Amino acid sequence: MTQPTNTFDKIQLDFQQMIISLIFVILLLVIAFIASTIFLPSSQNKAIKKFERFVFIWLTFDALIHLILEGSFIYYSLVDNIEKSQSPLAKLWQEYGKADSRWLHSDVTILSVEIPTSIFLGPLAIYILALLINNHVSRHYWQIILCVCEIYGSWITFCPE
Repeated sequence: MTQPTNTFDKIQLDFQQMIISLIFVILLLVIAFIASTIFLPSSQNKAIKKFERFVFIWLTFDALIHLILEGSFIYYSLVDNIEKSQSPLAKLWQEYGKADSRWLHSDVTILSVEIPTSIFLGPLAIYILALLINNHVSRHYWQIILCVCEIYGSWITFCPE
């Protein structure tokens, strides 16, 4: 891929990367919605409440974000170089890095949050999804654990900067 030669080409390339990143995130949300229609069909013995469907979509989206996006960040930070890579997921992180340069390099603070987040919270969200599908009451306990971890991770990631 050639480097842009003028300001207009640079703006156009930035806009294309932004749109591709946005489309990817929307695609994850669509996958979460489709999964909710498959795993929580309304034809079961009980009607699925709208809030339960919303929680299912959110947890699916959360798991996909942790496993795919944050997992790719960890990979590129430890094995490859985000700033120089040409892969589609690296491009997404390059776009994110325009707002916060810590995401372009192997920043210790970011990695110390992202590694446990991707390893534990992605699978935890999937576990909660299984509990939700089976209507198990312990899902509420695990949802609280997940939410506290999300708040803590956000605080550690964004507040020190």
